[in-house]
Amino acid sequence: MPRLRKAVTVVRYFKKSFIMYILRLVINIILISLVISCSRGNRTDLNSIEGVWVWKKSIEEIRVYTAVNYFDEDRGGIQFLKNGELRVKQNIGWCGTPPVTYETVRGTWNKTSDSTYKLEYPYWGGKITHDILIMKVTNSELQIKSIKLDLGPRVKHRTTSYWRYGGLTSSTICI
Repeated sequence: MPRLRKAVTVVRYFKKSFIMYILRLVINIILISLVISCSRGNRTDLNSIEGVWVWKKSIEEIRVYTAVNYFDEDRGGIQFLKNGELRVKQNIGWCGTPPVTYETVRGTWNKTSDSTYKLEYPYWGGKITHDILIMKVTNSELQIKSIKLDLGPRVKHRTTSYWRYGGLTSSTICI
């Protein structure tokens, strides 16, 4: 009989341990799911460009941005806010040769058609009016193509190189 009591006690102990193990496992899965769902770049509306985007790379004439919660310290980016507010993190001066110093400026954006937008914001040479085409927008990535970029009268001849190098509004490469 004492052996049977010991066996029952051992079984109860392991049963209790197993239940605690399963409970901990479930809690950990729930916590990991919450952390992932609240991680950087979480977007609720996959068709919306609203949010913070930092420049990742360029593929031909297409600019690729990654969704984040805040601007990176050392990369250009763009933030589309509600009500047409815009923030652009851009090169502070005309030279795009590293090291690049960034500033964040305020501007406006509005949707001009299903996938085109007009952005207006200041920069070192005056005011930029930029028409862009949204090529792709997902939970984590935004791809845009410049349709028209007006840098104002001071630097019209730099339009192509202005778009091609650096972040959204970096300028020509200095030699």
